[in-house]
Amino acid sequence: MDKSSLINEITAAFEGVLLDGGIGIYEANVIDDYGSAEEREKAKHEDATAWTTWQEIPDDILSNYYTTFCFVDSKGFKFLIPAYMIYTLKQCQDDASASIDATIYALQPGNYNVEGFAALLTPEQKKTIARFLEYLILEVGDKWIDATAASQSYEGYWNQYG
Repeated sequence: MDKSSLINEITAAFEGVLLDGGIGIYEANVIDDYGSAEEREKAKHEDATAWTTWQEIPDDILSNYYTTFCFVDSKGFKFLIPAYMIYTLKQCQDDASASIDATIYALQPGNYNVEGFAALLTPEQKKTIARFLEYLILEVGDKWIDATAASQSYEGYWNQYG
């Protein structure tokens, strides 16, 4: 398995996934900052208008918003996880962003609501996440990412789809 093929697999598996009223990056940030209902509504609107698809989210946004998965709902998770996975694959050896390990931690059972998030995923999407974790463990390793957490995520939940 090579990185380019895995990126194509992620793109295909999550093609057409929309935020669909879920909690996105900007709204999650407002929740993290204990923002008001008005600020949250403004951020929700910004999430809905800043980009139509997850593929449009710029890498600098993904890099800077690393607490997102602490505050998203299932729709937000499904919309954002492919963008963060691809960002992780492209940047894990070049960027020290906390978003890289945060993506791995978002997939750990017991962290956030992985089982609830996974309920909205298709079998193909679950398999793709398992392959993403396998790639990180086998091809990227401890030098660049928290491979222990990736392994725990894979063995603790996602391996049933691999």
